[in-house]
Amino acid sequence: MVGDPFRKGVEQGPQVDSEQFDKILKYIRYGVDGGATLETGGQRFG
Repeated sequence: MVGDPFRKGVEQGPQVDSEQFDKILKYIRYGVDGGATLETGGQRFG
């Protein structure tokens, strides 16, 4: 779940900066391009 990192059950909080954010999206794209199947998401949230 995306949200407040201090709440129970939240797995992904806000990123430090746009560089980190872009890096995470790049890794998602690499996985999909390599044949991975997304369970959910894969795009910017909010």
